[in-house]
Amino acid sequence: MPRSLSLPEEIELRRVAHGSVMIDPLIVARLRAVALVEEGPGGLRLTPLGRRRVDALPQAPLLKPQGAVPAISSVIASLLERADRRTRKNGAISRSASAGGSPHA
Repeated sequence: MPRSLSLPEEIELRRVAHGSVMIDPLIVARLRAVALVEEGPGGLRLTPLGRRRVDALPQAPLLKPQGAVPAISSVIASLLERADRRTRKNGAISRSASAGGSPHA
């Protein structure tokens, strides 16, 4: 396999793998030179070597199975729970105020 890829090269290789059309032409030229991507009928595509290279890249953190990123998922879950509680509380206050009751009852 060719030397290790720079971060921008990894990103562009992933973009090709996912069918993106927003790709840096200079980096793509480098990826073509090392036989990781090629021009296909629908645009750029991975070569077999490119597919092996993408498969060998570390998986992006947000694409890992649920529970594999506990810090991020727990923060998001906590924010969603707080927003839900706030929405329910505000709904109860609005109903109470419209019924003539005290909003802080």
